[in-house]
Amino acid sequence: MMHSGLIGIVLWIPVLVGLWVGVIGLGKAGRGAAWWLMLVGISSLCLGLVFTVLGSFLAVQNISASIASSGATPPPTFGGYQFILAGGIVALGLGLLLFVIGFALHGFQARRSRERISELEMVIEAQNEQLARFQGERPA
Repeated sequence: MMHSGLIGIVLWIPVLVGLWVGVIGLGKAGRGAAWWLMLVGISSLCLGLVFTVLGSFLAVQNISASIASSGATPPPTFGGYQFILAGGIVALGLGLLLFVIGFALHGFQARRSRERISELEMVIEAQNEQLARFQGERPA
């Protein structure tokens, strides 16, 4: 069981590093609402992963100690580790939600920017044609 958890953590690390690199790169270009949502989302994802791992570790240690002392499966108790584990799981979900919302907002803003750039390029092209016609009509 612990091996599958470690494999999951190892698989999450490159994903989180990539997300951090992307968010930091976007922050250098400008810090709008979308960037802040993505930053809070990735921060929450990282904290959620840490709390989930910590809560799982504490739960396994608690159960192992209970089994070792009594020799039987302990009755389910609601320890502090379960608060940590539940908080980590909630932070993972919330972080993912915030990051996705920020990413979607950033995508919409990028699309609007590209559309505006193409509009301005068409205006410049039309002005260049008008200028060429105007200069062609004038005697040299």
